[in-house]
Amino acid sequence: MEIILSNIPTFLLATYRKRQPVNSWLYLGKNYNVVERIQGIWGPQAQEIDYARELYRISDERRDGFVGWIDKISFTNGAKREWLFSAPAIKNPYSSDLFLNVVYFFVLKNFIDAGKKIDLVVVDSSALARSLREAFPADIRLSPYQGILALRQAMGLSLRSVGRYGKSAYGFFRKRLWMAVVLKNRAQKILKASPNNIFIRNYVTGIYSEKADDISERHFFPGLNEFLKENNYQPVYLPFTVNVPCYKKLFQNVLKSKKIIIFPEEFLKAKDYWAALFAPFKALSCKLKTLPFGQYNFDALIKEDYYSNITEYAYLYAGLLSSFGRRLKEAGCALTGFINWAENQAMEKGLLSGLKEHFPGFKLIAAQPFLVPPNHLSFSMTKQDKILNLTPEKVLVTGPIRKESAAKYVPGLNVEYSPPFRYNNIFEFKDSSNTSNNIVILFGYSLSNAVYTLRTLIKFLDQLKGFDQVFLKVHPMGYFDAQKLKASFGQPLPENFKFVEDDVEKLAGQVSLGICGATGASMELVAKGIPVVCIAERYWLTMNYLVYREDPDLWELCFSEEEIISAVKRLQRIRSERPQDLKIRIEFFQSAFFAPSRKELWDNLLPDVRVRAYQQT
Repeated sequence: MEIILSNIPTFLLATYRKRQPVNSWLYLGKNYNVVERIQGIWGPQAQEIDYARELYRISDERRDGFVGWIDKISFTNGAKREWLFSAPAIKNPYSSDLFLNVVYFFVLKNFIDAGKKIDLVVVDSSALARSLREAFPADIRLSPYQGILALRQAMGLSLRSVGRYGKSAYGFFRKRLWMAVVLKNRAQKILKASPNNIFIRNYVTGIYSEKADDISERHFFPGLNEFLKENNYQPVYLPFTVNVPCYKKLFQNVLKSKKIIIFPEEFLKAKDYWAALFAPFKALSCKLKTLPFGQYNFDALIKEDYYSNITEYAYLYAGLLSSFGRRLKEAGCALTGFINWAENQAMEKGLLSGLKEHFPGFKLIAAQPFLVPPNHLSFSMTKQDKILNLTPEKVLVTGPIRKESAAKYVPGLNVEYSPPFRYNNIFEFKDSSNTSNNIVILFGYSLSNAVYTLRTLIKFLDQLKGFDQVFLKVHPMGYFDAQKLKASFGQPLPENFKFVEDDVEKLAGQVSLGICGATGASMELVAKGIPVVCIAERYWLTMNYLVYREDPDLWELCFSEEEIISAVKRLQRIRSERPQDLKIRIEFFQSAFFAPSRKELWDNLLPDVRVRAYQQT
């Protein structure tokens, strides 16, 4: 079989079948447009190999080994922040393709071992092409265009890196400028006023307000501000900003807030920004030590992922935030505890590593009052967190299932239950015998995943005509809105397709079925008595939030249009014919994913020392 890069020009791709027969082909990449381009050129005569189910299976099979491998590389490199803040070390699948490419590697390996006939393999990654050729020289040859296409790809990545660097630098400057104009020098005075400061790391958007329906109010730690005050602590929100078109308006709203909200940048100096912007150049000169993955050398894959992302915003911001601890110490401020909305992103690790260096005695609580799919690797604490002293004193999770899985990679990790926060009403079971004839489609963070889900649904549009309304809901923290999704989709939607902004709890009373992409709201629907059809990714890592409890009467993961149609009909029938049996299953599901709300769970958010705050002297 021959391997070619997906950036091949269309005219060259069109000549491929003239040069040699291509009866079957495989695409190892995540760009749906590549597939459409190939199908448009070659038509149905060339069969595409469907490997979605194998992709899902191998991601499950290789996940633990991959996490352990990255940990070993981290310990081999020591406390090099160039590596520890990098995309491959963080393992966030939305920014790092390393795990995905490793899974692709073993997908093709299994096909080779099974003797499957594949004429052409199209890949996004030139490093993956080289790794496959090196591992299987007798079975794989590189395209004669490989050299020029790899050079073209490298030039494209370089230009993209320069563009991201400039965009990040401009974003840093714009944000800091409006802080100076609107917020002025208020932060030090606020923190010095109390010795019992507890930082709460969450998010705010550009439309921040203190209304009950604001995402920062209802999604991130509702009720925590009042609880900490009742226990004689000063809660100080230390948010990351997302989706902010106008910083001036955001900061003006922050000044009006009854909560104490500060931003790390309020303490930073010009030299901290210069150091952060110089980080990519340090990363280029950093000598990384790599290790084989079993018997295979993935050095090229690691370095491609590393160097492709050293101007990513999260990487630069991590370096910037690592200076916050030093500036906070210089200002003479106190820090008792830190409650982190723990996604273990580079930005968090930068922020916390600086604080741990200069305030080593504060109590770090990693709060995860949200659901976690196994393939979202960055959400899991791992052994490498010990290198920068980032292992939390306590991890708080939603229920028994997460309590078991949270300590999977760090045996002995202290894991307790979190208050339910936004899931407080999860045990209010909706009547599964309601006669609503609507369906809701829930999209996740990723625009590409949302477009893929929508395209898949349109393919069996006739099967959805039996529903009165098809509600479409984008993720409230996603990087796209309904307008951008419609533009990316590129064709008009049927009249009964309607975008909605209602929360999942409200929607659960209006629908009889849910179809979900990569979103934890799938669990909320099931817990409210709404069966769910989960659409597996065809080319990417499937984010299955329900995998911890198999139950064919409540949910099904589907890998094809035919499976989706069958599941929709089957789950609708079960819901209408056996509502009482379904209720028992749902109660079991609820108790597995969520601990019952109890007042004492709130005490898990308090630091151990409750009288004297720790202050570095």
